[in-house]
Amino acid sequence: DLEDILFVNVTGNHDTGYSGDVTYQHLARFQQIFGKDNYWIEYNANTEKAWRLVVLNDLLLEGPALQPEFIDYTWEFLYQLFERKFNGSTVLVTHVPFYKEEGMCVDGPEIGYYPADYEREPYKAGLLRYQNHIGQETTNKVLNLIFNNDKPGIILVGHDHEGCEVTYNRNSDSGEWTATRDPESESKYHIKEATVRSMMGEFNGNSGLVTGKFNHNLKQWEWTYTLCPFGIQHGWWIARVSALLTGFFWSLYLVL
Repeated sequence: DLEDILFVNVTGNHDTGYSGDVTYQHLARFQQIFGKDNYWIEYNANTEKAWRLVVLNDLLLEGPALQPEFIDYTWEFLYQLFERKFNGSTVLVTHVPFYKEEGMCVDGPEIGYYPADYEREPYKAGLLRYQNHIGQETTNKVLNLIFNNDKPGIILVGHDHEGCEVTYNRNSDSGEWTATRDPESESKYHIKEATVRSMMGEFNGNSGLVTGKFNHNLKQWEWTYTLCPFGIQHGWWIARVSALLTGFFWSLYLVL
């Protein structure tokens, strides 16, 4: 049934820019064409099978921002989400991966700001220019607001073209989350983050498959993620160039 199909559009830095770039026009254009940048949908609410989809625009979590009110707007969304006290599982979909130490994935944490003498757009001086991870403090705050009920869940992100899979383990005493390859045995609660490898051909043209299965014995959802590579761009270019060369030589043959 086509009415049951849901398309989820996640705000990326090539859609609106980083927080130092985002204007009202950028955000309005995205929302008009693709829909809201922050929202949640709850399924099977008030049952043992309750789960929800949370879509978060994490490009507007940190600054300095061109429009600081956008940062306030995003945090207000998270606080409202927290105040619902949802008692089910959560699937979080966002763009920029959360904080992890250098060496955990191909790219380590990096953040940059516009220089003070940025002549092309001087009004952006000192603002956030790019980031490939959400900051450590912000990561702890966001995960504690969203994954606050100790129920299973999963995080799906992009941005890092190489892709990565880690587990975030929560320290119940400090409330801090630490990324590791595998779940830490001493951690009572952990969430998997899957960074989907790029769909671009040079990265093997990837997509990802997420499956949710409700375990009736444990009375909880179990989430699995599978990377699905389906092709590289080199084959397409070989076929394209071969066709062009064939056409050229045939035309040359006919002329001669």
